[in-house]
Parts: sequence; C-alpha cells; structure tokens
Amino acid sequence: MKRLWIGVIGVMTSAVLLSGCGNNGNTTGERPTIRIFTRVNAEVQFDKNNDAVKALEDAANVNLEIEAPPPSSYNDKLQITMASGDLPDITYIFQTDNNYDTWAKNGLFLTLDDKIDQYPNIKNNITDELWEIVKAPSTGQINAVPKPNIISHYGYVVNQKWLDTLNMTAPTTLDEFYEYAKAVATQDPDGNGANDTYAISPSTQNTVGTSVWGEYFLMSAFNMQQYANRPDADGQYKPKEKFEGYYPYLTFMRKLYEEKLMDPEFFINKANESTDKLLQNRIGMMSGHDGNVKGLFGKAPTEQVISDYSFYAPLKDQNTGEVIQYLPPAIWGCWAIAADSKVADAALSLIDYCNSKEGWLLTNIGVQGVHYESYTPETKELIRTEEQSEKCRKEMSSYTPFAVTYQGEPAYISLCDTPEKLEKYNQELERYLSVTTEKNVPTITSPKYITLQANNPDLFKKRDQMEIQYVTGEITLEELKSFIEGEFLPATAEADQETAEMLEAASQK
Repeated sequence: MKRLWIGVIGVMTSAVLLSGCGNNGNTTGERPTIRIFTRVNAEVQFDKNNDAVKALEDAANVNLEIEAPPPSSYNDKLQITMASGDLPDITYIFQTDNNYDTWAKNGLFLTLDDKIDQYPNIKNNITDELWEIVKAPSTGQINAVPKPNIISHYGYVVNQKWLDTLNMTAPTTLDEFYEYAKAVATQDPDGNGANDTYAISPSTQNTVGTSVWGEYFLMSAFNMQQYANRPDADGQYKPKEKFEGYYPYLTFMRKLYEEKLMDPEFFINKANESTDKLLQNRIGMMSGHDGNVKGLFGKAPTEQVISDYSFYAPLKDQNTGEVIQYLPPAIWGCWAIAADSKVADAALSLIDYCNSKEGWLLTNIGVQGVHYESYTPETKELIRTEEQSEKCRKEMSSYTPFAVTYQGEPAYISLCDTPEKLEKYNQELERYLSVTTEKNVPTITSPKYITLQANNPDLFKKRDQMEIQYVTGEITLEELKSFIEGEFLPATAEADQETAEMLEAASQK
C-alpha cells in the first residue's frame, strides 16, 4: 500500500476551541435537517455512503441534505433555485454582485447583523474586512457569512524549457517581455519547424466573453491592476478608464496582436483556456496566481510540472521600477441563510462549528483513518494512502468547507501531495515574495454602480467589445477614445464619484 505525503506551509495559529454547535438549539434531542445548495466538482457525490458528510453530521448533530451542481452549471441552477420560492436553508453565493444585492433587498436572506455575536467561532475566525464585503450595497446589512480563503499571489506561469531553449531568463520588465514574445513567435521553441507559438493567449471571461484584462502580470507594467480599488499614480481614486495606463496598456496589446506575438484567436477563448494552451505547447506563459501552478499538477505528470513550468512575479512598473500587487481581503464567496428557514439557528450553528479549529480541520482534511493516515499540526504534514486520496476525491472538495482558512492559515496546500511538489511551490513563492510588495485594498461596491450595471448591460458590453476591437485593429484609438470619453464615462460619472468617495473614506480608516 503506497503512501502519499502532503505538506503545508506556515504554522497554525493556536486558538481555544469555542464550539457553538451543541444541539443546534434543538431541545427535543432530535437532529434538525439542514438543506444546503452549493457547488462542487462533478466527481464528488454527496450520497448516504459519503463518510465526510456523515462525520460532519455526527460532529454537528444535524442531518444534511446537499444539492451540489458542478461549477459549470451552478449559476444557472442558482438562478432557478432563487426564483423557485423554495429556498434551501443555506445557499452558497459566489459573488456579492447585483443578484446578491437584489435577493437581499427582496428579503430572501436572513439579516445577520444582530446575530453574529451569538456565534463565537464565526466571530473569531472571520475578520471585519470580510463582513464589509457581504453587506448588501442597497441596504448596508449583512446577509451572508463570508467564506475565509487563502491569499492568492498574482504573477505568471512560464514554460521553463522554452526559456532554456531560447537562452533567456524570465522577463521582469516590459522590454524583456517584448523580446521574449518575439523570440517565442519566431525562434521555434517547441522545435516543430513552424512559427506557430505565441507568448500569451488571454482567456479571462467578461461581459463580452473574453477580455483583454486578464494579463495581470503585464498590466502591472502600466500601473494597471486586476483590483481597481486603489488610487492611480497621482493618488486619486478613479475608474480604470481614467487611469494613466489605460490606453497605453491596450495599445501595447494591439502591438502584440499586430506583430503576431499574441494568439490571434484569443477572443474566442473560454475561461481558463490559456492553461490548456500552455500545456499543449501553444503559448509560452499565462497570467495567474500561485494556485495556477498547483493546478497544473492536476493536469500533467508531476515530473513534467516540476521541470517544465515556473512561477514568477509580475513585471515591474515602467515608471517606478517596483512590483506592487494590490490584494483585497481573502474571501471565496459566502453562505446565505434563507429568511424563512425553520432551522436558521441550526444552520448558523453548523457554520459556526465549521469555523472552529475542530470543524475546520474536519471539513478540510476529513476523518483520520478514513481520509488520511496522520496529520501533524505543528508542521502541517498530512499523510494519505492512495486509497484515501481517491476517497477524498469522491467525498470532499475544496469548494465544500465553510471556511478554507482558520486564523488566516490553510489546512494544507492542495495538490502539493509530494515533498518535491511542496518544495517547488515554497521555493517559487519565496522568490515571488522577495521581489514583490503586496498592499491590501478594500472591497467597495457602490450601490449606484451596481444599479448602473444592472440597468445598462449593453453599455458595459459595448465597452468590452470596443476594447477588443481596438486590440485586434478593427477600430482606431480615436474611435475608442470617442466612445470611452464621450459616452461611457459620462454615463458612469455619478457612480464613479460615489465609488471614489467610498474608497477615500475607507482609506482613512
């Protein structure tokens, strides 16, 4: 029986276990039944034989009925569920967007502002910043419990073999990237005798499908970031369309497209398709975070990932020479309680238990002897047999824990299931952190902006379309500017002003 080794970086913060579960407010001794609607990967089955679910039921003294469509169909089924009038007791909400605000405003979710203090584990494990994110913009009330998540460090993943073949080092500046892109497109790094390779292939989904705003490591050279809730170089809060780097970034992308240094079919990409193209030796690098390197472990042999791919920090800002990444509070969606739930207290007690040290470990690593052999809290070393790893794939998912982190720490680094993988991950993260300054930014949602987006979807779709049309040479810079400055920004001005004022106020706290 072969054993697999799984390790985790960091040291777990010690804390006193405050169990808020008990009998979930049930004085009769009978277990309440809690209906949960969430999303998990398709291979996970929540049936009567799922030992992870049974262990949680016993630990929390509840019965669970879980409906869990896969991520690919979750949003559609969520819309149907929310419109049905028969809400589950707990619903996973991925984004606190206009839909969330509308559902909260319409009274579908329980308001939690006066309940949080009753659940000590929730209060102990969830920071004030996360609670701000789940406030419905139109009401200012808390309508869900945040799901604490790990911090993602953004940069790029590169084909290391291509770098070696081209006798180049990983780019750190825009000029170095441009030279690298030309070499990838013209010097046949895959050795097939054809110029059919490209530096990048953007595949971030937006209102129009694929957006050009997914190349985070490139954007940093223009002082543009994936999170806009921070000031421009002049210290002013403003929409991205007014940032000094907005037009220069798009113009640089246009240059890459014109010179065939970027995948010419990027605009038909589906979400995350750049990962597949990287593994297929069609592109040389992809934008992403440290988790994307781990993600490759699930798609390619360990030896190939370790030897062929590396993770690096974003490009330096052209003006300052710095590498700065702005990060919002670490959250992965939230858990809303139905306003008409007859077991609301039990549902909140369940979530409270899962935010305790004991419940967090149970929902993240499973049951000893069933899902793992041993776990050492001091070193975070987790050992599983192959059979246990297979059982985890069928019974557990990174989507299912109510809290991914406890006191800011993960239980383990997913997919780093050998010492070699973990060593590579740690080395590359250390290299990244040694050259990067990370700054926290607030997550602010302007009520006016949410209303604007909901009432004017065509306006934002047109902006996205015209940005792509400019990059692909279908329109001129003057035409793009005419729309942005003559139509788009005037329409968003009031909402932009409210956003700027909210961000300025948040920066003073």
